[in-house]
Amino acid sequence: MINFLSLYIHFARGQLQLVTIERTDGPCRAKVIADFSIFEDRAGALKVFYNLALLLHQMAKLTKRSYACGLEPFVPDENEKRKIVLLDGFIERTIKGTRSSGEMDVERLKSVYETLQGLDEGSPVTHLQTVEKLSVKQDGRLVVELSPIGYLRLPTIDEVSEWLRHMLTALKYWHGCGYCHGDICWRNIVLVPTSGFSYWVLIDMDESRQPNTTTIWWNHQYQGHRLRFQHDLWQLGQLMGELPFKLSDDLKTMQAILLSAVDIPQFTAEFALAILEGHIRVE
Repeated sequence: MINFLSLYIHFARGQLQLVTIERTDGPCRAKVIADFSIFEDRAGALKVFYNLALLLHQMAKLTKRSYACGLEPFVPDENEKRKIVLLDGFIERTIKGTRSSGEMDVERLKSVYETLQGLDEGSPVTHLQTVEKLSVKQDGRLVVELSPIGYLRLPTIDEVSEWLRHMLTALKYWHGCGYCHGDICWRNIVLVPTSGFSYWVLIDMDESRQPNTTTIWWNHQYQGHRLRFQHDLWQLGQLMGELPFKLSDDLKTMQAILLSAVDIPQFTAEFALAILEGHIRVE
């Protein structure tokens, strides 16, 4: 009979190890249940932490001990239009036609993700997700497998310039494909950890549309306007204002430039990127 079950988590130099120890009437028994590098198996590491609460809950039931836990088990993110599931090394995004959107919206999103898939071929680092696989099921569902896997984290005061450069790079490539993103917000920007360095990626292309073809009807400051590339840049400037610290004078200038983009139809992400990197002097 198990009298007590302990879980130990050890982390050093990128190596994560989980060990359970069974304390019985006899000798204690240790068992390694996970041992891997978080850099080599990022998906595994994410799944461990997403599901840690579920494991702790099961341990509490087994030992008949009940303690509150602030963690929540990972569950698929699902609503009427789409379902997102974390799998080994990629995210599976299933897009469903609804009564309001129907087949037309699924066809639009198929075209969007096919465009994203084509961008992967021979392109440098775009700071956009890679489409690993795309298929349309017999019932009309669009299933897209996307990588890399990242997590939500705001940039620190020392990372803002790099974060902004990554986001402007993503928009430069996406706008170059003829699409506005349409929903630049914190939940759609993830940090991808690697052994060398971490980088930010712009995700969720579901609101992407070609410029001047759609009136903004979703939750947006410019609701009722025709969606243009400059609205993405404006939203990026808005995010800079939400950071929990004071921006440097240079970054304040950059924010002001992005916020004014909606008034300059010719202003592009590539131009903003050139300003950020100092290739163009702002008078």
